[in-house]
Amino acid sequence: MSAVENPEWGMGENSAYYSFYPLFHNSGRYALYFAAAHRSRVVLRRTFSVENYWSDVRHYRCTHTLLLSPMMSFLLSKEPRPDDRDHTLRSVIGGPMGALLQKFIGLLKPTSGEATVAGLD
Repeated sequence: MSAVENPEWGMGENSAYYSFYPLFHNSGRYALYFAAAHRSRVVLRRTFSVENYWSDVRHYRCTHTLLLSPMMSFLLSKEPRPDDRDHTLRSVIGGPMGALLQKFIGLLKPTSGEATVAGLD
């Protein structure tokens, strides 16, 4: 079973995969693969934006995403806000595994429900 087909991700017709990676790169194509496999929405941003990341996730009700270590680092370096954990993300593919991903997990858990995090080594 591929990651795209993994039922633990909880993707379905009410899901939205958020991506800011270029579509010519495999990281960008994941959004299309996941959405097509699960008949869900795709939210594409032209480039990564620290300032707009969480507001995009909230506004478009994004539930799934892929974050590599540099993006996690940028998001964690931003001054914390009271609404940082007020979001709809349920699962994140992140990598590579390490202390940074472990630190980011605390930020990803929504205020209600569970979040799924998978690490890429």
